[in-house]
Amino acid sequence: MRWFLAVILVALIIPAAYYLNEAQKEPPKAPVVLQVTPSVVKPTDTIIIRVINNANVNATAGYEFTLYRYENGNWTKVNTGLMFIQTLRTIPPGKSWQQTVGLSELKLKPGKYRVEKVVFVNGTRYMVSGEFEVVES
Repeated sequence: MRWFLAVILVALIIPAAYYLNEAQKEPPKAPVVLQVTPSVVKPTDTIIIRVINNANVNATAGYEFTLYRYENGNWTKVNTGLMFIQTLRTIPPGKSWQQTVGLSELKLKPGKYRVEKVVFVNGTRYMVSGEFEVVES
């Protein structure tokens, strides 16, 4: 009977230890990078959002992005009122794709902002982001 209980305990402890170890690992790093340039802009400037594919397979990204503003220690979603064309762009390995965004219509206040974009690589969905700062004109 003791032997049976020992086997059951081992059978329960090993999967639990494996699960706890896996839960502590960081999620895989995205094989793509999002850059926003320039990093400091005025409210009427234009930014360039560039997606760089560091993977060894094609990546796909669309025009849609989400904009956040850093307020009181948290990222708050900004309602841009923008509508996006639902088109995906293929980004070959080692290449990049960029889109330009005019800020004048967004009427952004001075502060720190983050652009987030969904990118797919080999069927896996990644959320990549880049930051920029808006300063007084």
